[in-house]
Order: sequence, then C-alpha cells, then structure tokens
Amino acid sequence: MKLTLKQLKQEATELWKVLNEVDGTDPAPDQFRKDIRQYGKLDGKADLRCRATWERACIAMEAASMLKSLENTDLVLYLHRPDTPFGIAYRDQILESVLSHKTGLLQIKNGLERLYRQPVEATDRANAIEFFSYLAQTHEVAGAFSPLALAG
Repeated sequence: MKLTLKQLKQEATELWKVLNEVDGTDPAPDQFRKDIRQYGKLDGKADLRCRATWERACIAMEAASMLKSLENTDLVLYLHRPDTPFGIAYRDQILESVLSHKTGLLQIKNGLERLYRQPVEATDRANAIEFFSYLAQTHEVAGAFSPLALAG
C-alpha cells in the first residue's frame, strides 16, 4: 500500500529530522524544502507539488539515514523485513537506493556475513540466507558475495 501525499510529507519531515540528527546538524527551517528538492530530484528537477518528488526524497533520506545510523546486521534485517509502513510500501526502492550508495553493497555484505557466521538470534542465519537469496534473484550482486556461500 502506497502512502498518501500527506503521509509522505509527514514521513519526509521525520526522516529529514533523523538524518540531520545523525549528521549532527541543526539546519535552518527553510533548509527543509531545499533538501527535499535535492533528495527528490529526477533529471535535475524536483517539483514539490509532485508526489514522485516526495517519494524519491523519502526513499533517498531513508537509505542515507539507515546507512549512517544502523549496524550492518540491523540494516540487513530491516531491508529483509521492514517494520514501518513506509519501509513496507517502498522496500524495493529503499534497497535500490541503499545499493546505489558507494558503501551500500559492502555494508549489506558485512551484515549478511555477520548474521550468517555469528548469529545472535536463532533466526539470524535463516534471515541472512533468505535475504541473500532475494538479492541474488532480484539484483546482479551475487559476484560481490562469492566468498560468502550463504546458500550452502
């Protein structure tokens, strides 16, 4: 279920606050709209009247804040089974955004390895295998995980 425009704007506000907190910045209130335009750009344009701008901004901010604030294992677990309405609705787009960051693939790889080799919860190893399988089926990243051998 996709979020309404009102819900997206609320989500954007919360994500923007979280991202600034993670970055340790205290931006001026007028910075919000500038940042939404920046995160929501497509082909160099971002119209705040368009739902797609808000979706892209939320997805980009969610990915950025997760990469900066979550342990790699928590990042994998969230991407595998999101637990927020926004995460559930935009799971694949958030994953794409995480993978587009220069550290995204490495952080996922490290999280998968740790969940598989040093599970804390009884379900960690199974979650790592399931998410690895999902990645291998939906993204061409299997080569980056060759030494992992999670499937066996």
